[in-house]
Amino acid sequence: MTAYKYHTKISKEGAISIPLNPALYDQEVEITIVSKKSSNPKNKKAKEFVEKWGGFLKLPDNSDTKLEYLSEKYK
Repeated sequence: MTAYKYHTKISKEGAISIPLNPALYDQEVEITIVSKKSSNPKNKKAKEFVEKWGGFLKLPDNSDTKLEYLSEKYK
């Protein structure tokens, strides 16, 4: 089975057009539609980026946890 991928836009009337492909003539096909987000991530402001991702890679502060563990272990 050969797969084809086309990028297109659904018209306001709901029609989808794809490029002509003679290999698909008179064939039954399966269509999957994946919606693309309309917002452009390149237009995000730095503040929005930091609010969304700030602390994402931040490591937890384990100093108190280590101290408690060692205190219990060596009582």
